[in-house]
Amino acid sequence: MKKLILTAAATLVLAACGEADAPVEEATTNEVVEEAAEAAPAEPAGSIEGNLTLTAMGGQPVPDTVQVSGSASGGKISLKSHCANMSWPFELNGNLITMGEGSGVSGGCVADRTTYEYAVAKAMNQANIAMFNEGEVMLSGPGGSVTLAMK
Repeated sequence: MKKLILTAAATLVLAACGEADAPVEEATTNEVVEEAAEAAPAEPAGSIEGNLTLTAMGGQPVPDTVQVSGSASGGKISLKSHCANMSWPFELNGNLITMGEGSGVSGGCVADRTTYEYAVAKAMNQANIAMFNEGEVMLSGPGGSVTLAMK
Protein backbone atom coordinates (compact mmCIF):
# COMPACT_ATOMS: atom_id res chain seq x y z
CA MET A 1 0.00 0.00 0.00
CA LYS A 2 2.88 2.36 0.82
CA LYS A 3 4.30 1.70 -2.60
CA LEU A 4 1.00 2.56 -4.24
CA ILE A 5 0.68 5.86 -2.33
CA LEU A 6 4.23 6.89 -3.14
CA THR A 7 3.73 6.05 -6.82
CA ALA A 8 0.48 8.02 -6.92
CA ALA A 9 2.11 11.03 -5.19
CA ALA A 10 5.05 10.98 -7.62
CA THR A 11 2.67 10.79 -10.57
CA LEU A 12 0.71 13.81 -9.29
CA VAL A 13 3.89 15.83 -8.82
CA LEU A 14 5.14 15.01 -12.32
CA ALA A 15 1.74 15.74 -13.83
CA ALA A 16 1.57 19.10 -12.08
CA CYS A 17 5.00 20.06 -13.43
CA GLY A 18 4.11 19.13 -16.99
CA GLU A 19 0.69 20.84 -17.12
CA ALA A 20 1.82 24.44 -17.68
CA ASP A 21 4.97 25.80 -19.19
CA ALA A 22 6.55 28.87 -17.63
CA PRO A 23 5.53 32.02 -19.51
CA VAL A 24 8.26 33.20 -21.85
CA GLU A 25 8.17 36.70 -23.21
CA GLU A 26 9.74 36.91 -26.63
CA ALA A 27 11.14 40.19 -27.87
CA THR A 28 10.34 41.27 -31.37
CA THR A 29 13.14 41.96 -33.81
CA ASN A 30 12.51 45.72 -33.58
CA GLU A 31 12.79 45.64 -29.79
CA VAL A 32 16.11 43.77 -29.99
CA VAL A 33 17.48 46.26 -32.54
CA GLU A 34 16.32 49.24 -30.46
CA GLU A 35 17.91 47.80 -27.30
CA ALA A 36 21.20 47.19 -29.15
CA ALA A 37 21.17 50.75 -30.50
CA GLU A 38 20.62 52.15 -27.01
CA ALA A 39 23.50 50.04 -25.65
CA ALA A 40 25.93 51.05 -28.43
CA PRO A 41 28.12 54.05 -27.63
CA ALA A 42 27.29 57.26 -29.42
CA GLU A 43 29.55 58.43 -32.24
CA PRO A 44 32.15 60.68 -30.62
CA ALA A 45 31.64 64.32 -31.41
CA GLY A 46 34.73 66.39 -31.83
CA SER A 47 36.79 68.31 -34.27
CA ILE A 48 40.19 69.92 -34.18
CA GLU A 49 39.75 73.54 -35.26
CA GLY A 50 40.89 76.92 -34.02
CA ASN A 51 43.77 78.19 -31.92
CA LEU A 52 45.81 75.61 -30.01
CA THR A 53 48.04 75.77 -26.95
CA LEU A 54 50.11 72.88 -25.59
CA THR A 55 48.96 72.27 -22.01
CA ALA A 56 50.27 68.77 -21.18
CA MET A 57 52.71 66.09 -22.28
CA GLY A 58 52.17 62.50 -21.21
CA GLY A 59 49.30 63.65 -18.99
CA GLN A 60 51.57 66.03 -17.04
CA PRO A 61 51.15 69.83 -17.27
CA VAL A 62 53.91 71.61 -19.16
CA PRO A 63 55.85 74.31 -17.30
CA ASP A 64 54.87 77.94 -17.87
CA THR A 65 58.23 78.45 -19.60
CA VAL A 66 57.16 76.09 -22.42
CA GLN A 67 55.35 78.10 -25.07
CA VAL A 68 54.05 75.90 -27.88
CA SER A 69 50.97 77.20 -29.68
CA GLY A 70 49.41 77.20 -33.11
CA SER A 71 46.21 76.46 -34.95
CA ALA A 72 44.20 73.79 -36.71
CA SER A 73 42.14 74.36 -39.81
CA GLY A 74 41.10 72.40 -42.86
CA GLY A 75 42.75 69.16 -41.77
CA LYS A 76 46.10 70.69 -40.85
CA ILE A 77 47.66 71.27 -37.43
CA SER A 78 50.44 73.87 -37.14
CA LEU A 79 52.45 74.34 -33.94
CA LYS A 80 55.30 76.72 -33.23
CA SER A 81 57.62 77.69 -30.42
CA HIS A 82 60.55 80.09 -30.12
CA CYS A 83 62.75 77.60 -32.03
CA ALA A 84 60.42 75.43 -34.13
CA ASN A 85 57.68 75.69 -36.71
CA MET A 86 55.94 72.32 -37.27
CA SER A 87 52.82 71.20 -39.15
CA TRP A 88 50.95 67.99 -39.97
CA PRO A 89 48.05 67.14 -42.23
CA PHE A 90 45.51 64.91 -40.50
CA GLU A 91 42.26 63.02 -40.99
CA LEU A 92 39.86 62.53 -38.11
CA ASN A 93 37.32 59.70 -38.01
CA GLY A 94 35.56 59.68 -34.64
CA ASN A 95 38.36 59.08 -32.14
CA LEU A 96 40.81 57.77 -34.73
CA ILE A 97 43.29 60.22 -36.18
CA THR A 98 45.65 59.62 -39.05
CA MET A 99 48.60 61.98 -39.12
CA GLY A 100 50.34 62.75 -42.38
CA GLU A 101 54.02 63.44 -42.82
CA GLY A 102 55.08 66.34 -40.64
CA SER A 103 56.91 69.40 -41.84
CA GLY A 104 59.63 71.06 -39.74
CA VAL A 105 59.96 68.04 -37.48
CA SER A 106 63.58 67.05 -38.06
CA GLY A 107 65.90 70.03 -37.58
CA GLY A 108 66.77 72.73 -35.07
CA CYS A 109 65.55 72.28 -31.52
CA VAL A 110 63.14 69.56 -32.71
CA ALA A 111 66.15 67.31 -33.31
CA ASP A 112 67.37 67.81 -29.71
CA ARG A 113 65.98 64.95 -27.60
CA THR A 114 66.08 67.14 -24.48
CA THR A 115 63.46 69.64 -25.73
CA TYR A 116 59.70 69.71 -25.49
CA GLU A 117 59.62 70.36 -29.24
CA TYR A 118 61.26 66.96 -29.84
CA ALA A 119 58.66 65.26 -27.61
CA VAL A 120 55.78 67.15 -29.29
CA ALA A 121 56.99 66.16 -32.77
CA LYS A 122 57.42 62.50 -31.75
CA ALA A 123 53.94 62.32 -30.19
CA MET A 124 52.27 64.13 -33.10
CA ASN A 125 54.03 62.03 -35.75
CA GLN A 126 52.75 58.80 -34.15
CA ALA A 127 49.34 59.94 -32.87
CA ASN A 128 46.47 57.62 -33.74
CA ILE A 129 43.83 58.45 -31.12
CA ALA A 130 42.09 61.76 -30.42
CA MET A 131 40.15 62.20 -27.17
CA PHE A 132 38.02 65.31 -26.65
CA ASN A 133 37.22 66.89 -23.29
CA GLU A 134 35.82 70.37 -22.63
CA GLY A 135 37.83 72.52 -25.02
CA GLU A 136 40.82 70.19 -25.14
CA VAL A 137 42.00 67.41 -27.39
CA MET A 138 44.52 64.77 -26.33
CA LEU A 139 46.36 63.16 -29.21
CA SER A 140 48.11 59.93 -28.30
CA GLY A 141 49.84 56.94 -29.80
CA PRO A 142 53.09 54.97 -29.54
CA GLY A 143 55.14 58.20 -29.44
CA GLY A 144 53.40 59.58 -26.33
CA SER A 145 50.59 62.07 -25.84
CA VAL A 146 50.04 65.80 -26.17
CA THR A 147 47.10 67.74 -24.81
CA LEU A 148 46.13 70.87 -26.70
CA ALA A 149 43.68 73.49 -25.49
CA MET A 150 41.38 74.60 -28.33
CA LYS A 151 39.96 78.12 -28.52
